[in-house]
Order: sequence, then structure tokens, then C-alpha cells
Amino acid sequence: MIGVENYAREVCVEFQAGDRVQYRFDSEHMVNFNIHYHPDGGTSFKIRQDQITNTSSEFTSEVTQRYCFTWTNTEERGDEWDLFLHYLVTPQ
Repeated sequence: MIGVENYAREVCVEFQAGDRVQYRFDSEHMVNFNIHYHPDGGTSFKIRQDQITNTSSEFTSEVTQRYCFTWTNTEERGDEWDLFLHYLVTPQ
């Protein structure tokens, strides 16, 4: 992650409708986090959490679609650091 305020990092993965997705991430610094997808040109959020350094949960993919895990740096830091994302997909 780059230490510039409002810098966003995104990882997008295609899941099939009905897939159960378990995920977790860890960050050295606070970030805003969301998981979203883009139906019909819009944006639909599955998860939104602000000012966190880690989380773990799961969701079920509603449609076959690319879902994006997104982190946004909320402060000017000047340095870079690693984010670690782990996910497991269980097909329907």
C-alpha cells in the first residue's frame, strides 16, 4: 500500500453466483475497506468498513460477477506497507 492519503488499492476476482467467499485481510495501518461489484454500470457494496487494520468474514456471491476488494489509505504516511488478503471460495 502506498502511503499517500486517499490512495486506493483494488483486487478484483470473478465469483460465480452462489459461491461462498470467506476472506480476511491484515494491514499495518488503518484503512477504509469495501467489497463491491458493478451491476449494470452502477456500484453495489457487499461490505463497507472504515478505519480498520484487519477483518474477517464471509459473503455469498449473488450473481456471477467480478467482486473487488478495495482498501483506501486515509492518512498521508510517506512510506509503503504490505496488505495481506486471504480468501477461500466454496462453490455452491
